[in-house]
Amino acid sequence: DGALELGHARGRRIMFPIFDVVGNVVGFSGRTIDPAGEPKYLNTPETDIFHKGRILYGLYEAKRAIKEADRVVVAEGQMDVVMSHQAGVTNVVATSGTALTDDHLHFLFRYTPNLSLAFDTDAAGERAAEKAIMAALTQGFTVKLIPIRETDPADMVKTDPKEWQHTATQAKEAISYIIDRAMGKFPSPNAEQKK
Repeated sequence: DGALELGHARGRRIMFPIFDVVGNVVGFSGRTIDPAGEPKYLNTPETDIFHKGRILYGLYEAKRAIKEADRVVVAEGQMDVVMSHQAGVTNVVATSGTALTDDHLHFLFRYTPNLSLAFDTDAAGERAAEKAIMAALTQGFTVKLIPIRETDPADMVKTDPKEWQHTATQAKEAISYIIDRAMGKFPSPNAEQKK
């Protein structure tokens, strides 16, 4: 059934094999089936061959679609990738619970200089998006942000796969997002706040 008993304290988990860019399994991630289960994800410990800051979940499966679309969509979790691929949006990869790193960006630039972020809509996701935008711009990417109505892409696919198919192509320029978000903190900004 895709679940593996990892002991009473950790409960049943769905196991995700994590592949490197050439298709070798380098680690695993186990997501709890119980909504109250902790931790939500349990990953292989980091080793010389498995380092979350250098591995993007789904890149091995998505690299052809990324080249064909000349765009990569970066999400935060494995379920975002799995559900996106099931909905036919196959140029999606995930950072798997870590920030988007310079190593991630270096690997992605081999396939396309066009990056769209589909991060969670919570406060942590917004902070991660801002950091990722700045890092990607520094490395020469054209960066856009995908507006997600649900919590994350996986939830959007569960609600309406066609909506995700459409939304994944409706990205907003990242700099506009940062400016709009900053200006949103000040409904009637004075000169100092505008600065």
